[in-house]
Amino acid sequence: MTLSAAHGAPPRLPAPVGALTEALIDALRQPPHALFDLPVPSDGDDLAGDDMHLALYVCCELAYRGFAGVDGEWEWEPSLVELRLGLERRFETALRAALPTTPSGSAYRETMVARYGKERTEEILTSGGTHLLVFPNLVLIGVQIRVIRPIKIDETEVFLYPTRLKDAPEDINITRLRGHESFYGPAGGGATDDLEMFERNQMGLSAQVDPWLYLARGLHREYEDVDGSLVGQVTDEVTQRAIWKQWKKVMLQGTETPARRRANGAARRAVQ
Repeated sequence: MTLSAAHGAPPRLPAPVGALTEALIDALRQPPHALFDLPVPSDGDDLAGDDMHLALYVCCELAYRGFAGVDGEWEWEPSLVELRLGLERRFETALRAALPTTPSGSAYRETMVARYGKERTEEILTSGGTHLLVFPNLVLIGVQIRVIRPIKIDETEVFLYPTRLKDAPEDINITRLRGHESFYGPAGGGATDDLEMFERNQMGLSAQVDPWLYLARGLHREYEDVDGSLVGQVTDEVTQRAIWKQWKKVMLQGTETPARRRANGAARRAVQ
């Protein structure tokens, strides 16, 4: 199975390799619509089967380069998103079952099942890493608590606090700490790259050519979810816009005069 595309160009849809990819790829050649009664992967191998993994690749690629001749709105079709999530969970479940575990790890999992139930335990164990900002300066990332402390206009301190699980076996907490070190440690694979990007951002913000930042990536596809939260693609600047909107809201609190407040209220009513 070979997948290729010219640099910068969206790839062509791959040839199907089983019942699922045949039905999925045939659907993607049509305008976006709900997908019903798709067949299960024909090879029956959630860990290494080509039919399942090609289908998962196709679903994921729609959120990145897309495919030549395929409507970009397919990325947001709810039934396709549901299909992708289902395939991801099937793969993660098969992968976890194939990996070796320790007796204490198995015992801790059974404790979680007893407390949360099997379905919720599976969700906790397979969900993606947390990236949560509690405005203005508390961040939860993976196993760490991060506190951001502005010092002055060109200096900020960031404190990282890796966490341990209460009542968890020691080998599980050791694994959490070693994983944190491998990414965020001085010789880790992530923090060193992040720090370079932070430095480059600071250099760019020091430029005098244009005082404004243009944070519009993904603005055209941003939408409001049923719970009121704004949703966009993983690389969109939804979160950056949200931070500055909240900053502006906080900074303007108590600054409106009664006359300005009445004028703003009238303007909002006129728009409605």
